[in-house]
Amino acid sequence: MVIRQVYIRCRDDARRGQMVVVFALSIAVFVGALALGVDLSHVRTEAENAQRAANAAALAGVIFMPNYQSQATYRAQEEATKNGFTDGQNSTSVTVSSVPPYSYRLRVTISELVPIFFGHLFGLGNVRISRSATAEYLPPLQMGSPDYVLTRTKNKVIHSTHFSSRSVVKVMAVASAGPTPARVQPHRRL
Repeated sequence: MVIRQVYIRCRDDARRGQMVVVFALSIAVFVGALALGVDLSHVRTEAENAQRAANAAALAGVIFMPNYQSQATYRAQEEATKNGFTDGQNSTSVTVSSVPPYSYRLRVTISELVPIFFGHLFGLGNVRISRSATAEYLPPLQMGSPDYVLTRTKNKVIHSTHFSSRSVVKVMAVASAGPTPARVQPHRRL
């Protein structure tokens, strides 16, 4: 019986040494996965911030399109700076340009070199991200007839309301066989 107990103790000692090796390898894998997760989440957060800044910059600058391109560029870069992306600092570039066939569109591209924390341990370098946003300015639409011209129809009354920025003007015309001028009556102020 003594021989059997010695044999079992030797087998248990061999297992203990094997568990230390498996534990050390699993800790290395878990730490590597944790480091990769931290780096990827940091890169994703910076990419989302760059996208938000590009969206805000494009919307801030597009209101000056197409007549004031330099003002649009200045305003877009100023908005990107407010959001933490200054052109020429910390490997960051902010590019503002109009979209060539469309004079009312403005494109803002933000690219940045994002440092990673633990990737250097595995031989990975910094990551360059680039996000862009395009905004379009839609000019105001003119409501109603620009000439205040109403079509004449035989024996019909034609009503039209023209909305301007200061007042509402109600136009009423009565069509008859002879020439009758249209009567314009101010309605009420807004």
